[in-house]
Amino acid sequence: MPKKDKPLPTPPSTPFGRKKRPEHAEEKSPLLTDRLATAMAEGKLNEFLEKEMPENEHARKLAEMMMGMTGMMPMQGNRKREGEHTPMPPEDIVDAVKTENVGDLVGLLKREHEKRHPDNKINIPEKPKSFPDEELSNEEKEIIDRLVEISTANKVSLDWLILRALKFYVKEYEKTGKL
Repeated sequence: MPKKDKPLPTPPSTPFGRKKRPEHAEEKSPLLTDRLATAMAEGKLNEFLEKEMPENEHARKLAEMMMGMTGMMPMQGNRKREGEHTPMPPEDIVDAVKTENVGDLVGLLKREHEKRHPDNKINIPEKPKSFPDEELSNEEKEIIDRLVEISTANKVSLDWLILRALKFYVKEYEKTGKL
């Protein structure tokens, strides 16, 4: 090494190899993120960003985006203008949610969407009904109740029990050919 060049200083260490913190580290000001959070809590975020990053628009946007991602402030696109509030949903939608009527709720939400966005139509395909319109008979209800009792007694899910019953049914059908 030439005599002009000074070697880099080695950080102080303890006898067991742990590095000691430099003495001037305690004198340092808090981290930028801590100061940023403080400015945000005090409501002086814009002044802080202009002071710390005066001519660097990209760094300012990046800081705002990262604060939005961490939940420190709302994302750029989600900002609301002053005095603007989100409208409450109509009462019929609230009632449909409370009564857990999914069919009516889908229709109501589709209607609301068409009101707010008339140019954007939603096509929801009609799902075929899995059960006929009539109610289950007492015999069917008893079978379902019995299956639930068996599944809870054996600590298995109802799906597993039904699948197992179907497997036995298929095996029996393959042996006998009877339904």
